[in-house]
Amino acid sequence: MKFLVIDFETANSDSICQVGIVKFENGECEVLLNSFINPNTHFTNSGIHGITKEDVKDAPTFL
Repeated sequence: MKFLVIDFETANSDSICQVGIVKFENGECEVLLNSFINPNTHFTNSGIHGITKEDVKDAPTFL
C-alpha cells in the first residue's frame, strides 16, 4: 500500500505557517517535505503547535 499524508499548521484561522508531506509505502515512512512558511500575519495558534513568528521570519511565503 502506498499513500501520501499532507499536514498544515496554521498561524491563525486563515494562514499557513508550516507544511509537511510524508509518503508511506510498504510500512515505511519517508519525509518528502517539511517547511516553515512565513504568513506575514499575526499568530494566535502558537499555543497549539509551538511555532512562532520568530521561527518563520526567514521562511518563504506561500504565494
